[in-house]
Amino acid sequence: MLVTGHNFAVWMHSVIAEQIRHTEQGANYNTSELFTDKIIEDLEKQKQQLKDRARALVLWQALTEKYGDEQTSESLRHVTCAPQQLHSSDEQSLVNWFFWWSLQNLDRHRRFMVIGSQPRRQGQWSLEFRIPNYPEDMLA
Repeated sequence: MLVTGHNFAVWMHSVIAEQIRHTEQGANYNTSELFTDKIIEDLEKQKQQLKDRARALVLWQALTEKYGDEQTSESLRHVTCAPQQLHSSDEQSLVNWFFWWSLQNLDRHRRFMVIGSQPRRQGQWSLEFRIPNYPEDMLA
């Protein structure tokens, strides 16, 4: 199951467009030769980020085509989106909602992971819920 912010494709397009604008503005600086290597390094890094974001968008579109989107029945789809009220750039609210959603779907999913935009990796966070197998006579 893949869970994203509402209208992920539109949001990702806007993130890519903003990064392109930012890159173009940064390329207009009048600098000395001392900073040329740093500028080239930064531009290469930004170029790779653009490629990564474009690839994420392509993969998301392929997943929604193959496994269903918000219009597909909840029992069939493998992609779901956060509510429209949560802005896709508000990562903390998305994580809070995802925690709630995870608890609501414990009967169907056991392993959950959040991927954020923090550039510094501070360790991978994942959570797996183990629910005991109770005997039938205890459940009645």
